Amino acid sequence: MLSKKWCLFASVPVFTLIPQLAMAQQFPEEEHHHTVSEEALVSSIESYAATAQQTAAIIQQFLILPAIKTRTEMDEAAARQALQLPQSFGAALRYQNIDPKYAEDGDLYGGSLAMMWDTEALTYGVMVPYDNLDFNNLDANRIGVVGFGQFRQEIQQSLGMTYTGYLNYNNTNVSVGSKDDDINNYGGGLAAALTMDRESYVLGASLAYQYNTDDSNVRDDEQHLLKTGLKTGLRFGEMTALSLYGIWTLDFTDYDIDPEDDDYFEVGAELTASLSDTWGLTFGAKDLIGLDYINVQEVYLGSIWKF
Repeated sequence: MLSKKWCLFASVPVFTLIPQLAMAQQFPEEEHHHTVSEEALVSSIESYAATAQQTAAIIQQFLILPAIKTRTEMDEAAARQALQLPQSFGAALRYQNIDPKYAEDGDLYGGSLAMMWDTEALTYGVMVPYDNLDFNNLDANRIGVVGFGQFRQEIQQSLGMTYTGYLNYNNTNVSVGSKDDDINNYGGGLAAALTMDRESYVLGASLAYQYNTDDSNVRDDEQHLLKTGLKTGLRFGEMTALSLYGIWTLDFTDYDIDPEDDDYFEVGAELTASLSDTWGLTFGAKDLIGLDYINVQEVYLGSIWKF
Protein backbone atom coordinates (compact mmCIF):
# COMPACT_ATOMS: atom_id res chain seq x y z
CA MET A 1 0.00 0.00 0.00
CA LEU A 2 1.21 3.51 -0.71
CA SER A 3 2.87 5.02 2.35
CA LYS A 4 1.60 8.30 3.78
CA LYS A 5 3.58 11.44 3.33
CA TRP A 6 4.69 12.29 6.86
CA CYS A 7 8.11 13.38 5.81
CA LEU A 8 6.74 16.70 4.59
CA PHE A 9 7.54 17.72 8.14
CA ALA A 10 11.01 16.27 8.04
CA SER A 11 11.83 19.47 6.21
CA VAL A 12 9.19 22.08 5.63
CA PRO A 13 9.13 25.08 3.38
CA VAL A 14 12.02 27.41 4.03
CA PHE A 15 12.42 30.14 1.41
CA THR A 16 15.45 32.05 0.14
CA LEU A 17 15.90 35.53 -1.28
CA ILE A 18 18.95 36.41 -3.40
CA PRO A 19 20.85 39.56 -2.44
CA GLN A 20 19.59 41.04 -5.64
CA LEU A 21 20.29 44.62 -4.67
CA ALA A 22 23.99 43.85 -4.56
CA MET A 23 23.70 41.95 -7.81
CA ALA A 24 22.03 44.94 -9.48
CA GLN A 25 24.94 47.15 -8.53
CA GLN A 26 27.58 44.73 -9.86
CA PHE A 27 26.03 43.11 -12.94
CA PRO A 28 27.57 44.38 -16.17
CA GLU A 29 24.79 45.39 -18.53
CA GLU A 30 26.09 43.11 -21.27
CA GLU A 31 25.89 40.11 -18.94
CA HIS A 32 22.13 40.10 -18.56
CA HIS A 33 21.12 42.18 -21.58
CA HIS A 34 18.81 44.57 -19.74
CA THR A 35 18.84 46.63 -16.59
CA VAL A 36 16.18 46.57 -13.89
CA SER A 37 15.63 48.59 -10.76
CA GLU A 38 16.78 47.41 -7.35
CA GLU A 39 13.14 47.04 -6.27
CA ALA A 40 12.38 44.88 -9.30
CA LEU A 41 15.38 42.67 -8.57
CA VAL A 42 14.27 42.11 -4.97
CA SER A 43 10.70 41.29 -5.98
CA SER A 44 11.49 39.47 -9.24
CA ILE A 45 9.15 36.48 -9.23
CA GLU A 46 11.14 34.60 -11.87
CA SER A 47 14.23 34.43 -9.64
CA TYR A 48 15.06 30.95 -8.33
CA ALA A 49 15.31 32.33 -4.80
CA ALA A 50 11.94 34.11 -4.89
CA THR A 51 9.08 32.88 -2.73
CA ALA A 52 7.16 31.30 -5.61
CA GLN A 53 10.08 29.17 -6.79
CA GLN A 54 10.98 28.07 -3.29
CA THR A 55 7.39 27.15 -2.41
CA ALA A 56 7.12 24.92 -5.47
CA ALA A 57 10.49 23.29 -4.77
CA ILE A 58 9.73 22.42 -1.16
CA ILE A 59 6.22 21.13 -1.82
CA GLN A 60 7.58 18.94 -4.62
CA GLN A 61 10.44 17.62 -2.55
CA PHE A 62 8.70 16.92 0.74
CA LEU A 63 5.00 16.37 0.01
CA ILE A 64 4.59 15.20 -3.58
CA LEU A 65 7.61 12.84 -3.59
CA PRO A 66 8.90 12.68 0.00
CA ALA A 67 11.67 10.67 1.61
CA ILE A 68 10.55 7.09 2.12
CA LYS A 69 9.41 5.63 5.43
CA THR A 70 11.41 3.10 7.41
CA ARG A 71 9.93 -0.32 8.09
CA THR A 72 9.35 0.70 11.70
CA GLU A 73 7.44 3.76 10.60
CA MET A 74 5.29 1.79 8.16
CA ASP A 75 4.29 -0.65 10.92
CA GLU A 76 3.59 2.21 13.30
CA ALA A 77 1.46 4.03 10.71
CA ALA A 78 -0.79 0.98 10.32
CA ALA A 79 -1.21 0.74 14.10
CA ARG A 80 -2.07 4.44 14.34
CA GLN A 81 -4.77 4.06 11.72
CA ALA A 82 -6.34 1.21 13.67
CA LEU A 83 -6.33 3.33 16.85
CA GLN A 84 -7.51 6.47 14.98
CA LEU A 85 -4.54 8.59 16.07
CA PRO A 86 -4.13 10.96 13.12
CA GLN A 87 -2.14 13.92 14.46
CA SER A 88 1.49 14.71 13.69
CA PHE A 89 3.63 17.66 14.78
CA GLY A 90 6.79 18.58 12.91
CA ALA A 91 9.66 21.00 13.19
CA ALA A 92 12.67 21.60 10.97
CA LEU A 93 15.89 23.59 10.72
CA ARG A 94 17.56 24.51 7.44
CA TYR A 95 20.77 26.17 6.31
CA GLN A 96 21.59 27.36 2.79
CA ASN A 97 24.74 28.80 1.32
CA ILE A 98 23.77 31.12 -1.56
CA ASP A 99 26.51 32.15 -3.97
CA PRO A 100 25.43 34.70 -6.61
CA LYS A 101 27.79 35.12 -9.54
CA TYR A 102 28.19 38.89 -9.06
CA ALA A 103 27.92 39.25 -5.28
CA GLU A 104 29.38 37.81 -2.11
CA ASP A 105 28.03 34.64 -0.54
CA GLY A 106 25.10 34.82 1.86
CA ASP A 107 23.66 32.57 4.55
CA LEU A 108 20.09 31.50 5.16
CA TYR A 109 18.90 30.26 8.55
CA GLY A 110 15.37 28.93 8.68
CA GLY A 111 12.90 26.93 10.68
CA SER A 112 9.23 26.05 10.68
CA LEU A 113 6.42 24.32 12.51
CA ALA A 114 3.72 22.16 10.96
CA MET A 115 0.62 20.21 11.90
CA MET A 116 -0.94 17.38 9.90
CA TRP A 117 -4.11 15.29 10.21
CA ASP A 118 -4.28 11.89 8.56
CA THR A 119 -7.20 9.67 7.55
CA GLU A 120 -7.25 6.47 5.51
CA ALA A 121 -7.28 8.24 2.15
CA LEU A 122 -6.73 11.93 2.93
CA THR A 123 -3.97 13.97 4.54
CA TYR A 124 -4.38 17.67 5.23
CA GLY A 125 -2.54 20.23 7.28
CA VAL A 126 -0.90 23.62 7.66
CA MET A 127 2.72 24.80 7.77
CA VAL A 128 4.19 28.04 9.10
CA PRO A 129 7.71 28.70 7.76
CA TYR A 130 10.11 31.47 8.77
CA ASP A 131 13.61 32.31 7.60
CA ASN A 132 16.26 35.00 7.73
CA LEU A 133 18.76 35.71 4.96
CA ASP A 134 21.95 37.47 6.00
CA PHE A 135 24.08 39.25 3.40
CA ASN A 136 26.49 42.15 3.74
CA ASN A 137 24.21 44.50 1.79
CA LEU A 138 20.79 42.99 2.42
CA ASP A 139 18.75 41.46 5.23
CA ALA A 140 15.45 39.70 4.57
CA ASN A 141 12.85 38.07 6.83
CA ARG A 142 10.06 35.94 5.42
CA ILE A 143 7.11 34.28 7.12
CA GLY A 144 4.19 32.47 5.54
CA VAL A 145 1.50 29.84 5.74
CA VAL A 146 0.79 26.89 3.44
CA GLY A 147 -2.45 24.94 3.63
CA PHE A 148 -2.47 21.61 1.80
CA GLY A 149 -4.53 18.50 1.13
CA GLN A 150 -3.50 15.18 -0.38
CA PHE A 151 -5.75 12.35 -1.57
CA ARG A 152 -4.37 8.81 -1.95
CA GLN A 153 -5.69 6.22 -4.39
CA GLU A 154 -4.54 2.59 -4.25
CA ILE A 155 -4.20 1.02 -7.70
CA GLN A 156 -2.65 -2.28 -6.59
CA GLN A 157 -1.24 -3.52 -3.30
CA SER A 158 2.13 -1.80 -3.84
CA LEU A 159 1.16 0.80 -6.44
CA GLY A 160 -0.73 4.01 -5.83
CA MET A 161 -1.45 7.58 -6.90
CA THR A 162 -1.51 10.74 -4.84
CA TYR A 163 -3.23 14.00 -5.79
CA THR A 164 -2.03 17.11 -3.99
CA GLY A 165 -3.39 20.65 -3.82
CA TYR A 166 -2.19 23.62 -1.78
CA LEU A 167 -2.56 27.36 -1.24
CA ASN A 168 0.24 29.59 0.02
CA TYR A 169 0.73 33.11 1.35
CA ASN A 170 4.04 34.73 2.32
CA ASN A 171 5.18 38.12 3.53
CA THR A 172 8.78 39.18 2.89
CA ASN A 173 10.44 42.19 4.54
CA VAL A 174 13.62 43.32 2.80
CA SER A 175 16.01 45.78 4.49
CA VAL A 176 18.74 47.51 2.50
CA GLY A 177 20.45 50.19 4.59
CA SER A 178 17.69 52.37 6.04
CA LYS A 179 15.10 51.26 3.47
CA ASP A 180 12.47 48.60 4.21
CA ASP A 181 10.12 47.00 1.69
CA ASP A 182 7.34 44.44 2.17
CA ILE A 183 6.22 42.03 -0.55
CA ASN A 184 3.14 39.80 -0.28
CA ASN A 185 2.98 36.63 -2.36
CA TYR A 186 -0.13 34.53 -3.11
CA GLY A 187 -0.46 31.27 -5.01
CA GLY A 188 -1.28 27.61 -5.18
CA GLY A 189 -0.63 24.41 -7.05
CA LEU A 190 -1.81 20.95 -8.12
CA ALA A 191 0.20 17.76 -8.53
CA ALA A 192 -0.10 14.04 -9.21
CA ALA A 193 2.42 11.34 -8.30
CA LEU A 194 2.70 7.61 -9.03
CA THR A 195 4.57 5.53 -6.45
CA MET A 196 5.55 1.86 -6.28
CA ASP A 197 6.24 0.90 -2.67
CA ARG A 198 7.81 -2.53 -2.16
CA GLU A 199 9.16 -4.12 1.00
CA SER A 200 12.73 -2.92 0.53
CA TYR A 201 12.55 -0.11 -2.05
CA VAL A 202 10.36 2.70 -3.40
CA LEU A 203 10.16 4.28 -6.88
CA GLY A 204 8.17 7.42 -7.64
CA ALA A 205 7.47 9.93 -10.43
CA SER A 206 5.42 13.14 -10.38
CA LEU A 207 4.08 16.06 -12.39
CA ALA A 208 3.13 19.39 -10.78
CA TYR A 209 1.88 22.86 -11.74
CA GLN A 210 2.02 26.07 -9.67
CA TYR A 211 0.70 29.61 -10.16
CA ASN A 212 1.90 32.59 -8.10
CA THR A 213 1.54 36.36 -8.07
CA ASP A 214 2.60 39.19 -5.76
CA ASP A 215 1.95 42.85 -4.98
CA SER A 216 5.37 44.14 -6.02
CA ASN A 217 3.82 46.18 -8.86
CA VAL A 218 6.62 45.26 -11.25
CA ARG A 219 5.90 44.48 -14.89
CA ASP A 220 6.24 40.68 -14.54
CA ASP A 221 4.44 39.77 -11.30
CA GLU A 222 2.83 36.44 -12.25
CA GLN A 223 4.44 33.04 -12.71
CA HIS A 224 3.55 29.58 -14.07
CA LEU A 225 5.83 26.68 -13.13
CA LEU A 226 5.92 23.06 -14.29
CA LYS A 227 7.87 20.53 -12.21
CA THR A 228 8.67 16.87 -12.81
CA GLY A 229 10.40 14.65 -10.29
CA LEU A 230 11.90 11.18 -9.88
CA LYS A 231 12.72 9.59 -6.53
CA THR A 232 14.06 6.23 -5.43
CA GLY A 233 14.67 4.91 -1.93
CA LEU A 234 15.98 1.85 -0.12
CA ARG A 235 15.16 0.57 3.38
CA PHE A 236 18.05 -0.71 5.49
CA GLY A 237 17.03 -2.86 8.42
CA GLU A 238 14.04 -1.73 10.46
CA MET A 239 15.06 1.79 11.45
CA THR A 240 16.71 3.54 8.49
CA ALA A 241 16.02 4.43 4.84
CA LEU A 242 17.86 6.39 2.13
CA SER A 243 16.27 8.42 -0.69
CA LEU A 244 17.80 9.94 -3.84
CA TYR A 245 15.89 12.37 -6.04
CA GLY A 246 16.06 14.64 -9.06
CA ILE A 247 13.63 17.47 -9.85
CA TRP A 248 13.38 19.46 -13.10
CA THR A 249 11.64 22.85 -13.12
CA LEU A 250 10.44 24.78 -16.17
CA ASP A 251 9.21 28.37 -15.91
CA PHE A 252 6.91 28.71 -18.94
CA THR A 253 5.54 32.15 -18.06
CA ASP A 254 5.24 34.59 -20.97
CA TYR A 255 7.26 37.40 -19.38
CA ASP A 256 7.55 40.81 -21.00
CA ILE A 257 11.28 40.57 -20.30
CA ASP A 258 12.39 36.96 -20.69
CA PRO A 259 14.89 35.61 -18.14
CA GLU A 260 18.13 34.12 -19.43
CA ASP A 261 17.46 30.76 -17.71
CA ASP A 262 13.97 29.27 -17.56
CA ASP A 263 14.76 25.75 -16.32
CA TYR A 264 17.04 24.03 -13.81
CA PHE A 265 17.59 20.79 -11.86
CA GLU A 266 17.73 20.00 -8.15
CA VAL A 267 19.48 16.82 -7.03
CA GLY A 268 19.66 15.56 -3.48
CA ALA A 269 19.72 12.76 -0.92
CA GLU A 270 17.91 12.12 2.37
CA LEU A 271 18.56 9.75 5.26
CA THR A 272 15.59 8.87 7.47
CA ALA A 273 15.88 7.27 10.92
CA SER A 274 13.18 6.06 13.31
CA LEU A 275 14.34 6.78 16.85
CA SER A 276 11.15 5.39 18.43
CA ASP A 277 7.61 4.41 17.47
CA THR A 278 6.54 8.06 17.51
CA TRP A 279 9.73 10.04 16.80
CA GLY A 280 11.72 10.26 13.59
CA LEU A 281 14.54 12.32 12.09
CA THR A 282 15.50 13.15 8.51
CA PHE A 283 18.82 14.59 7.36
CA GLY A 284 19.15 15.83 3.78
CA ALA A 285 21.35 17.73 1.34
CA LYS A 286 20.53 19.30 -2.05
CA ASP A 287 22.41 21.03 -4.88
CA LEU A 288 21.12 23.33 -7.64
CA ILE A 289 22.25 22.67 -11.24
CA GLY A 290 21.61 24.62 -14.41
CA LEU A 291 21.46 28.33 -13.45
CA ASP A 292 24.40 30.49 -14.52
CA TYR A 293 23.80 33.38 -12.12
CA ILE A 294 23.69 31.51 -8.80
CA ASN A 295 24.91 28.42 -6.94
CA VAL A 296 22.97 27.05 -3.98
CA GLN A 297 23.86 24.23 -1.57
CA GLU A 298 21.46 23.26 1.17
CA VAL A 299 21.40 21.01 4.24
CA TYR A 300 18.44 20.39 6.52
CA LEU A 301 17.46 18.46 9.63
CA GLY A 302 13.87 17.73 10.52
CA SER A 303 11.99 15.93 13.25
CA ILE A 304 8.44 14.63 13.57
CA TRP A 305 6.40 13.58 16.59
CA LYS A 306 3.21 11.57 16.14
CA PHE A 307 0.47 11.45 18.76
